[in-house]
Amino acid sequence: RPWIDPATRPNLVKRPSDYLRENVYVTTSGNYFKGAFLCTYEALGIDRILLSVDYPYEDADACIRFIEGLPISQEEREKIYYRNAQRIGIV
Repeated sequence: RPWIDPATRPNLVKRPSDYLRENVYVTTSGNYFKGAFLCTYEALGIDRILLSVDYPYEDADACIRFIEGLPISQEEREKIYYRNAQRIGIV
């Protein structure tokens, strides 16, 4: 069980979940379920969520309505809408 035995992962200085939080981004595309979104929010944090709509298969207006209905602050919505993308240089 390599995730338990430190001898099998001698080069890891952090927990695997820490590496995920530092290196993985998730988009909103197809994630219009409150429970799934909140799980992502809790696991990775708001700074790792980017706005995305898989047009033409998804409705951009539905995406915005979903995000606007989430129990998050306006500042956190702005991070999803554009600030996170700006921070990592993709807009």
